[in-house]
Amino acid sequence: MIILVNNQFMKKLLKGLILMMFIALLGSACNGKSDNKKIKDPENFAVYPNSSFEINADLTTLEQYKIYDGNKIVFVYQRQSTVFVNANDYEPTFTEVLIFEIGSELESFEFKDTELNDINCNYSWKILSNSLQKDIVKLKKGIVKGKKLENGNWKITVNIDTGLKVGGYLERQNSRKIHFEKTV
Repeated sequence: MIILVNNQFMKKLLKGLILMMFIALLGSACNGKSDNKKIKDPENFAVYPNSSFEINADLTTLEQYKIYDGNKIVFVYQRQSTVFVNANDYEPTFTEVLIFEIGSELESFEFKDTELNDINCNYSWKILSNSLQKDIVKLKKGIVKGKKLENGNWKITVNIDTGLKVGGYLERQNSRKIHFEKTV
């Protein structure tokens, strides 16, 4: 009788494990679907000609921006990483986005400090820990410059101080700075 009970228990346990594996696989497959305008790499920089964008200020959603057809060139830098925050036992993933747009007729540009408002330069930070934390700031300190290359790519230099203090309670609360030079 004990063997029969253990056998039935093992069958139920095996069915439960198979069901959990199926749900996990289904969940990861669904997460792989994305809009072709989304950036998929942990760090990426993309250019969208004939576009414009809007920042999603609704703090109840994870989507940070929406790119749509327009008459400008949109530049998007996105980085995903983990950070230690005031969390019990995990390091949640954060996503940061630097996004700006220039006139489509420009071959080169340089915008500094308050001129960043002219290119609708925005920075957003989102982290999902115990609850969604999201901040969006209009950038006013730093420099963004670029030059269109002969092959149609852009050489972009960014040196921005976001003014947004990020990090957990064990980290220094310095303002997040973004500095890079990329060809895209």
